Amino acid sequence: MSQQRSLGHPQLMDLFKGKSTKNLNQFIDDKVTRLNQETWLTDGPRHTKNTLGQKHAKIIKNLNTTLSNNRQDYRTAVHLITGHCGLNKHLHNIGKSNTSACPMCGDEEETVSHFLGQCPAITQIRGQYFQDYYLSVNDIFDNQHITTIVNFANRTKRLIVPEELDQTGVT
Repeated sequence: MSQQRSLGHPQLMDLFKGKSTKNLNQFIDDKVTRLNQETWLTDGPRHTKNTLGQKHAKIIKNLNTTLSNNRQDYRTAVHLITGHCGLNKHLHNIGKSNTSACPMCGDEEETVSHFLGQCPAITQIRGQYFQDYYLSVNDIFDNQHITTIVNFANRTKRLIVPEELDQTGVT
């Protein structure tokens, strides 16, 4: 009787009766994963969902396992995934830039999608990292490891914060 009170629900006692701790933990993990998936599909940030697509769990796991020791690269990855980064579209939206145009090509708004997959000014670098010259952001995140995407962004030097640039004149 005291166990029923501690669980707060008599039906839970029947559900878990005779189960091992390992089975209980697996049941809870499965339930949390399922609820997380349902929430992801119905709610959540639009840009992040569009960027990560259906492989979001794998990409987030890779992000947390491979970039967790490098704060700068982790930050770059999160900025690209969320769209909250130093690209002109976002900066213009928050009033930090007078234009949303791409400063490298001037052809389109500088969004994450344009920067990663379509900007003609960095086509050669994109080919070196992604083995293709024009891609959708979904193709990139679906087919490239997060470290490759971050390395590409770092190579372009477009997301470097001005305070982080070497101001000494020595290269």
